[in-house]
Amino acid sequence: MIKNIVFDVGNVIWKGNSKSIANYIKIDNEEDIEKVSTFFEGFRMMDLDEETVEEHYEKWKYNNKINNDKYKDQLVNYYKNREFNSGIINLINKLKENNYKVYVLSNNNKSAINYLKKCEEVKNIDGWVVSYEYKLVKPDEEFFKVLFNKFNLNPEECFFVDDKEKNINAGNKLGMNGHVLDYENNGVNKLIDDLKLNGVDI
Repeated sequence: MIKNIVFDVGNVIWKGNSKSIANYIKIDNEEDIEKVSTFFEGFRMMDLDEETVEEHYEKWKYNNKINNDKYKDQLVNYYKNREFNSGIINLINKLKENNYKVYVLSNNNKSAINYLKKCEEVKNIDGWVVSYEYKLVKPDEEFFKVLFNKFNLNPEECFFVDDKEKNINAGNKLGMNGHVLDYENNGVNKLIDDLKLNGVDI
């Protein structure tokens, strides 16, 4: 019996992925558009807490030979421009109403998650396991085990929602069923159907 629903953040709770946030940056010219888009590459070190967002910015600025900081505030605070997937937020709230536990398992950095945790939209999350805290990232099976051990969860009683098949497959190997979310293509309705097939009351 499924008792716990586990959600990814990027492209699941938050709309789009980090690179898509470049669309919200106010950019002056075409040349800068191409440069700014590269800021959202190589986030793995931040996800592992090996560098801060500010340090990532300074490295990006140096590598791209940028001699001003006109985009700095928008880039180092990129996560503040991220929109929520309203359908997922509504689903989380419904799951809580029906007495399910809801958790987050995410590859993400400290600044983004500290900001996210303060948002009213995620007030119903029961627990968080984020890569920067444990120096582990999905699809490493050890990262999934952190979730199970931290909250004393039985993998067979968990259902995982992520936008990447490799991450769902990693959970499957440990006994946790899951669903690859394609939010833009009727994703929430397909997810709800899958949850119901797995006995979840929605």
